[in-house]
Amino acid sequence: MDKTQHIHRYPRALRQWIIQSLSFVADVNERNSFSYMIMDHYFDIDSMGLAMNESREISPAELDNIKGVIRRLKDNEPIQYIFEEADFYGRKFHVNSNVLIPRQETELLVDRIIKENQGGKPYILDIGTGSGCIAVSLKIALKDASVTGMDVSEDALHCAKSNAARYHAGIHWDKSDILLDDLPAFSCDIIVSNPPYVRECEKALMMKNVLDYEPHSALFVSDRDPLVFYFAIAKKGFQALRTGGRIYLEINEAFGREVMNVLESEGFVQIQVLKDLQSKDRIVKGVKR
Repeated sequence: MDKTQHIHRYPRALRQWIIQSLSFVADVNERNSFSYMIMDHYFDIDSMGLAMNESREISPAELDNIKGVIRRLKDNEPIQYIFEEADFYGRKFHVNSNVLIPRQETELLVDRIIKENQGGKPYILDIGTGSGCIAVSLKIALKDASVTGMDVSEDALHCAKSNAARYHAGIHWDKSDILLDDLPAFSCDIIVSNPPYVRECEKALMMKNVLDYEPHSALFVSDRDPLVFYFAIAKKGFQALRTGGRIYLEINEAFGREVMNVLESEGFVQIQVLKDLQSKDRIVKGVKR
């Protein structure tokens, strides 16, 4: 049996071929991760199934699809955009080039909100909802909450709505610009936001797959005014929150103290900076006086 026939019959052999074809990916762990994601996406075969090395006919069309994925990965396209799906907080979310790919740091933000807000029927506003991963995750975990997701992009809201429908999460949506418009809701109990916070000067440090494919409007702020979104969210958020309401913000690791000062200047108290898994400043939270 030649090598091609072997690939067409055994998923385990196919995965090894995928790894070899991903030689342009420098990181070995990333190569392995891509290979498992491809196998799971096309064949619903996990690592246990691969270990068994069972025979399974792989069609030429399936092999062509995989070759197409490899070509796109070579062009630095994120695999989440290729498959239009990303993992977040234990669930899969639809993503496309109109929204950011959810990050692990944002899972920490969601986890903190869930742990600190059990019980009751909170009104939650997610500013800059993007794919809706924060809003949907909070609605699922805090079942009695009323959740509104707000974004300036109609395309992003379309993506968010598809994720809410996927998980039967009843969420209100609002197309607004935090820099120009009033907030869509008042008497909020919780405001959460993961706004653009990467400075233009930091582009040189970023991976090509991020720079070439993820929406810059959701990522970058000018070097001259890197806290522009935090000032707007803090000012309008303070007016929209009930007394005792909480605000949670994901931040650039370089501006923990500065974002704390922004919240303090608007009247928030009990302000804290929380670190991510790499011990970098990542979340700032506060309470309306």
